[in-house]
Amino acid sequence: MNNICSFILRYYRQLFIACVIFLMVLPLGYMLGLQETTKLVGKDILTDLPSLQKKSFLKKDFQSDFEKWWNSHFFARKIALKLKNQLYDWANFNLIHSGYNNNVIQGKNHYLFEKYYFKSLDPKCLSIPHHQLLKLKLLHEKLKRKDINLYVILAPSKVLTYQELLPQRFTYFYNNDCHYHDKIEKNLNQMGVPVFNAQTLVNRIRETENYEPFSRTGTHWNFYGAGRTVQESLRAFSLADIKIKEIDTSLSPYWAEYDIAGLLNLLISFPQNETFPYPKFVSSVNFDGVTTIIGNYFTNEYKQILKKKKKNNTIIHKENPPLSDLDAKNIMRSKRIFLVYTDIPFVETEDQLWKKIDVLLDNVNNVKEKILFANKTLPIEYRGLTAPGNWGRWSDGKKVIFNFNLEKSLNGIVLDFNVKAFVNNKHPSQVVYVKHNDKILAEWNFHYKQPAPKTTLIIPSDLISQNGSFQLEFDIQNPKSPYELGLSEDKRQLGIGFVSLTIK
Repeated sequence: MNNICSFILRYYRQLFIACVIFLMVLPLGYMLGLQETTKLVGKDILTDLPSLQKKSFLKKDFQSDFEKWWNSHFFARKIALKLKNQLYDWANFNLIHSGYNNNVIQGKNHYLFEKYYFKSLDPKCLSIPHHQLLKLKLLHEKLKRKDINLYVILAPSKVLTYQELLPQRFTYFYNNDCHYHDKIEKNLNQMGVPVFNAQTLVNRIRETENYEPFSRTGTHWNFYGAGRTVQESLRAFSLADIKIKEIDTSLSPYWAEYDIAGLLNLLISFPQNETFPYPKFVSSVNFDGVTTIIGNYFTNEYKQILKKKKKNNTIIHKENPPLSDLDAKNIMRSKRIFLVYTDIPFVETEDQLWKKIDVLLDNVNNVKEKILFANKTLPIEYRGLTAPGNWGRWSDGKKVIFNFNLEKSLNGIVLDFNVKAFVNNKHPSQVVYVKHNDKILAEWNFHYKQPAPKTTLIIPSDLISQNGSFQLEFDIQNPKSPYELGLSEDKRQLGIGFVSLTIK
């Protein structure tokens, strides 16, 4: 040991220079293709080469775009990124990985955890607010009236599943007694919403079975954890009873089983000294109709397993992207919806999963009756409208009255009007008061060459009578005829034109 120390002290300058040369030559070797141990993992967006033009050059737009192109196409960029990540990991003994935006923490036995899942769990044991659970109850009840069954699956958390493998600095997760999943399961059961607690299942798998429900190197459950969840949730919901024939461990890891390790982008690949089990099921899932699977994460493996076992492969799958109204309309054709609830209890206020639930709530009760005022006959009683034209009907006079026969709804009714006003340079404005029983519900102000006002009305349920009747009156303040304005021989007192009405 003394000889080694004296050697270092004697030649420390030469050793330092040798290390610097080594670090400079190492990426050069990779650039020349001498060795390529790992490919760069993740979405790689390459910019196009900008064209050189005088105007863009003088504005310095070309220089900026060229710099972006150079940075994305520079042939050593990928190697430099992996080298930087590798050196960072060596420097901190792999406690925190620099890849994946410094978002990966290494626990015991080389288990990788994503920081995001630590942040999502509240040390104060705050669970999902009760009003949000009520949304699930309301959605379940509304879907049930349309003969659509909603099933909630509480997806497990890797952080909660492997608490004993977490780094010591996350001590508040040890012996965690928050029991988020148990609380949500209990509340949903009391509300009558079918729910399956997959966290309880994976905890039992770890205690009694030979395979782990999560891989060391992935964010989400592996195919064994997802497969057992499909099996047990279908059984719990009395939908099917599928059995595992065998477990195949000869296959390579699926993306979600190795995604964190891959996203680290290291020169030296993360060790894969583990088994990746894939269950093979016998029998089939024979329930009919369209099946929808909705979630933020943890849904892709569930979908793949279910699709293999379901004879009718009509499955709508909506994971991370937002849910559009068109998506919601398609989902309303489903016979059953599996809502895979992942973010438990994610504290972000703008969580995408709750946005999906809101879109479904908005659409589940939509009557979607669209009235076109160009039609010769209308499905509502009316007064004060002209005969139909090729686009719709004008109001004629100071009042238009509609008598509706509407379906009662807990959330009320939405009347979405598409209207236009008779305004021009000689008659530049029009004011319309929308009333019910002499009570003003809205005021619409139209101005020539200006955007039209919002003409959507939300009618509370308490304004609709028990038999569904509802009257709406449009009080037009200043109707004018084209004849008065010298525009034509038309003597009708025009105010607003009704194009269409969508009742939701």
